[in-house]
Amino acid sequence: MLPRTLSETLSNVMGVPASTAVIFMRQLREAKLLSKSGRGRAAADMTPLDAARAMVAMAATPRPFHAVEAHDQFANTKLAQHSTGGLLDTLPETDGISAVAALIERYVNGQVDQHFKTTGVTWEARASAVDLVFMVTPPVSIQFRIVVNNQLVESRNYIQEGAVAPQADLREYRRLSGRTFMALSDAFNAFMREDFLSA
Repeated sequence: MLPRTLSETLSNVMGVPASTAVIFMRQLREAKLLSKSGRGRAAADMTPLDAARAMVAMAATPRPFHAVEAHDQFANTKLAQHSTGGLLDTLPETDGISAVAALIERYVNGQVDQHFKTTGVTWEARASAVDLVFMVTPPVSIQFRIVVNNQLVESRNYIQEGAVAPQADLREYRRLSGRTFMALSDAFNAFMREDFLSA
């Protein structure tokens, strides 16, 4: 997928203005957090890790000039707790951003869809069954959840290492549903089909 396509896809699914999404991507690229890109045909293919980094930054802050700082906070999250068994146990334990990238990959290669078919989750429920909650007030965290019929089926939580929990109960969060991952998967798969057909 080209950088422009990733930027447009994230802009659409996350409700971020297109010009703001471009600035987020530029900030991350200049910090060497995205695949190096040229222009036109020489532009680098975006990977699920690139998509995860951009998506996490956009979820973490509305300010694109804070994208790198936001990325770095979430890159410093480690697996803290999880339910056993299921799809989410296949995600890496290293950090939350790698786990988001792995989830994108599982959507792209059809593993999420296959998991839901196997467990009997209806097509209509699949878009909202996967849920990510980004706590953006330090200590930052990413909670992955699978909720089916209003029941929490699986969860996995990555929390910022070394941060002290705030005394206040009021914390800010952002939530993304499976629709975001489905849109990214569609964009990656469309690019792969186009690339295959042009070869």
